[in-house]
Amino acid sequence: MSTDCIVIKIEEYSMSYEDTLYYQDSVYYNNYPTKTMYILYDEIWDSYVIRGEKCNDCARASYYSFSCKKTNSLVAFIQMNFDFRKKVNLTLLNYNELPYDTDYITFELLNKKSVNTPSILTVHENIDDRKKGLRKPLKILKNVINIYEESEDR
Repeated sequence: MSTDCIVIKIEEYSMSYEDTLYYQDSVYYNNYPTKTMYILYDEIWDSYVIRGEKCNDCARASYYSFSCKKTNSLVAFIQMNFDFRKKVNLTLLNYNELPYDTDYITFELLNKKSVNTPSILTVHENIDDRKKGLRKPLKILKNVINIYEESEDR
Protein backbone atom coordinates (compact mmCIF):
# COMPACT_ATOMS: atom_id res chain seq x y z
CA MET A 1 0.00 0.00 0.00
CA SER A 2 1.19 3.52 -0.72
CA THR A 3 0.20 7.16 -0.47
CA ASP A 4 1.15 10.63 -1.70
CA CYS A 5 3.42 12.54 0.62
CA ILE A 6 5.09 15.96 0.82
CA VAL A 7 8.82 15.65 1.46
CA ILE A 8 11.38 18.37 2.17
CA LYS A 9 14.72 17.97 0.43
CA ILE A 10 17.65 20.07 1.68
CA GLU A 11 20.92 20.10 -0.26
CA GLU A 12 24.19 21.81 0.62
CA TYR A 13 26.64 22.41 -2.21
CA SER A 14 30.42 22.46 -2.11
CA MET A 15 30.67 26.17 -2.96
CA SER A 16 29.13 29.33 -1.58
CA TYR A 17 26.81 31.44 -3.74
CA GLU A 18 29.60 33.90 -4.41
CA ASP A 19 32.00 31.14 -5.52
CA THR A 20 29.28 29.60 -7.69
CA LEU A 21 28.75 32.89 -9.51
CA TYR A 22 32.49 33.38 -9.94
CA TYR A 23 33.33 29.86 -11.14
CA GLN A 24 30.22 28.93 -13.14
CA ASP A 25 31.91 29.77 -16.47
CA SER A 26 35.11 27.99 -15.49
CA VAL A 27 36.31 24.65 -16.79
CA TYR A 28 36.83 23.65 -13.16
CA TYR A 29 33.25 24.37 -12.11
CA ASN A 30 31.99 21.28 -10.29
CA ASN A 31 29.45 22.31 -7.70
CA TYR A 32 27.85 19.10 -6.49
CA PRO A 33 25.72 18.48 -3.38
CA THR A 34 27.90 17.42 -0.46
CA LYS A 35 24.97 16.90 1.93
CA THR A 36 21.40 15.87 1.19
CA MET A 37 18.60 15.44 3.71
CA TYR A 38 15.00 14.31 3.16
CA ILE A 39 12.40 15.03 5.82
CA LEU A 40 8.87 13.67 5.88
CA TYR A 41 6.19 13.43 8.52
CA ASP A 42 4.85 10.11 9.77
CA GLU A 43 1.31 10.79 10.91
CA ILE A 44 0.89 7.33 12.43
CA TRP A 45 3.90 7.74 14.76
CA ASP A 46 3.44 11.51 15.03
CA SER A 47 7.09 12.15 14.21
CA TYR A 48 9.40 13.56 11.59
CA VAL A 49 11.43 11.04 9.60
CA ILE A 50 14.91 12.04 8.46
CA ARG A 51 16.94 10.30 5.77
CA GLY A 52 20.29 11.79 4.84
CA GLU A 53 23.61 11.46 3.12
CA LYS A 54 26.94 13.16 3.67
CA CYS A 55 29.28 12.90 0.72
CA ASN A 56 32.85 13.28 1.99
CA ASP A 57 34.61 13.07 -1.34
CA CYS A 58 31.66 11.70 -3.33
CA ALA A 59 33.39 8.35 -3.55
CA ARG A 60 32.42 7.46 -0.01
CA ALA A 61 29.00 8.54 1.15
CA SER A 62 27.74 8.01 4.68
CA TYR A 63 24.01 7.61 5.28
CA TYR A 64 21.90 8.30 8.34
CA SER A 65 18.30 7.66 9.34
CA PHE A 66 16.52 9.19 12.34
CA SER A 67 13.12 10.15 13.63
CA CYS A 68 12.26 13.14 15.76
CA LYS A 69 9.10 14.11 17.65
CA LYS A 70 9.77 17.79 18.34
CA THR A 71 10.09 20.47 15.68
CA ASN A 72 12.64 22.45 17.74
CA SER A 73 14.90 19.40 17.97
CA LEU A 74 14.67 18.88 14.22
CA VAL A 75 15.50 22.54 13.54
CA ALA A 76 18.56 22.23 15.79
CA PHE A 77 19.61 19.06 13.94
CA ILE A 78 19.27 20.82 10.55
CA GLN A 79 21.23 23.84 11.81
CA MET A 80 24.05 21.59 13.02
CA ASN A 81 24.22 19.70 9.72
CA PHE A 82 24.15 22.52 7.17
CA ASP A 83 26.41 25.52 6.63
CA PHE A 84 23.94 28.17 5.47
CA ARG A 85 26.81 30.39 4.29
CA LYS A 86 27.23 27.92 1.43
CA LYS A 87 24.72 27.27 -1.31
CA VAL A 88 21.77 25.47 0.31
CA ASN A 89 18.59 24.54 -1.57
CA LEU A 90 15.33 23.65 0.13
CA THR A 91 12.67 21.98 -2.01
CA LEU A 92 9.16 20.76 -1.19
CA LEU A 93 8.50 17.65 -3.28
CA ASN A 94 5.20 15.85 -3.91
CA TYR A 95 6.05 12.14 -3.88
CA ASN A 96 3.57 9.64 -5.29
CA GLU A 97 3.27 6.12 -3.98
CA LEU A 98 5.52 6.12 -0.93
CA PRO A 99 5.04 3.17 1.42
CA TYR A 100 2.73 3.76 4.40
CA ASP A 101 5.34 2.30 6.71
CA THR A 102 8.19 4.80 6.90
CA ASP A 103 10.60 1.99 7.84
CA TYR A 104 10.51 1.10 4.13
CA ILE A 105 11.30 4.64 3.00
CA THR A 106 15.07 4.77 2.56
CA PHE A 107 17.40 7.52 1.41
CA GLU A 108 18.03 5.56 -1.79
CA LEU A 109 14.29 5.32 -2.53
CA LEU A 110 13.71 9.04 -1.96
CA ASN A 111 16.78 10.03 -3.95
CA LYS A 112 15.92 7.76 -6.89
CA LYS A 113 12.29 8.96 -7.03
CA SER A 114 13.25 12.64 -6.63
CA VAL A 115 14.35 12.80 -10.28
CA ASN A 116 10.76 12.32 -11.51
CA THR A 117 8.99 13.96 -8.57
CA PRO A 118 7.38 17.35 -9.14
CA SER A 119 8.49 20.14 -6.85
CA ILE A 120 5.91 22.31 -5.14
CA LEU A 121 8.36 25.00 -4.08
CA THR A 122 12.12 25.51 -4.32
CA VAL A 123 14.16 28.06 -2.39
CA HIS A 124 17.61 28.44 -3.95
CA GLU A 125 19.11 31.15 -1.80
CA ASN A 126 18.72 33.18 1.34
CA ILE A 127 17.33 30.34 3.41
CA ASP A 128 16.84 31.76 6.85
CA ASP A 129 18.69 29.37 9.13
CA ARG A 130 17.15 30.81 12.26
CA LYS A 131 14.44 28.75 13.90
CA LYS A 132 11.60 30.82 12.47
CA GLY A 133 12.80 30.39 8.87
CA LEU A 134 13.19 26.62 9.13
CA ARG A 135 9.97 26.08 11.09
CA LYS A 136 7.73 27.30 8.24
CA PRO A 137 8.41 24.41 5.83
CA LEU A 138 8.32 21.91 8.71
CA LYS A 139 4.92 23.24 9.76
CA ILE A 140 3.67 22.69 6.20
CA LEU A 141 5.10 19.17 6.24
CA LYS A 142 3.31 18.32 9.49
CA ASN A 143 -0.06 19.89 8.65
CA VAL A 144 -0.54 19.35 4.90
CA ILE A 145 -1.20 15.63 4.70
CA ASN A 146 -3.26 12.97 2.99
CA ILE A 147 -5.57 11.15 5.36
CA TYR A 148 -5.27 7.41 4.90
CA GLU A 149 -6.36 4.40 6.86
CA GLU A 150 -3.83 2.86 9.17
CA SER A 151 -2.07 -0.14 7.68
CA GLU A 152 -2.95 -3.51 9.18
CA ASP A 153 0.71 -4.35 9.81
CA ARG A 154 1.20 -1.38 12.18
